Amino acid sequence: MEYEHISEEDKKTIVDSQLKKLEADHFALLLLEPNKLQDSQNHLSWQQAKTGIEQSIERLRVKSKELL
Repeated sequence: MEYEHISEEDKKTIVDSQLKKLEADHFALLLLEPNKLQDSQNHLSWQQAKTGIEQSIERLRVKSKELL
């Protein structure tokens, strides 16, 4: 898609801010890891959320390198 109102610099800023937010979310999630043995269902949900954030971070890192 061709963007008319955002520049390449705007795109870099957007990607950087999204990466910062995702990394902060990931860090916060790690602080709240449920006990795997005592709360297996919540741990599974936590693991899936963590994996989703990690995959998003990796995709955005690739995109960030493309914009350089």
